[in-house]
Amino acid sequence: MMSIDEKKQLLGKAFWDREIDPDILYAFVNGEIDSVPLMFPKNIYLRLLSTYDWYTLLSLLPMETLEKAMSDDVLDEMQSLQTGFYLTGGTALGRCYLHHRSPAV
Repeated sequence: MMSIDEKKQLLGKAFWDREIDPDILYAFVNGEIDSVPLMFPKNIYLRLLSTYDWYTLLSLLPMETLEKAMSDDVLDEMQSLQTGFYLTGGTALGRCYLHHRSPAV
């Protein structure tokens, strides 16, 4: 089980090029706040999906946030970025684990 401090550290590392307080990122991914200054929620989800593997995401994010991150809107954007991220096993597992396809963010 990942501690809160470890989660904040990983969130901070994912946004190393932005001056975003890891405490704010932590509050956002845990549903305590609705937005992060100067960041669209979809961009936060895209960054996390492109930075960490599925098992890290399962430990880092609550299920509600994973559902939002795995929405069709976010995944379609991920494919259009041509980052080398392929919607295969992780997506299938995520959608199976989440029991449905999530609505757009």
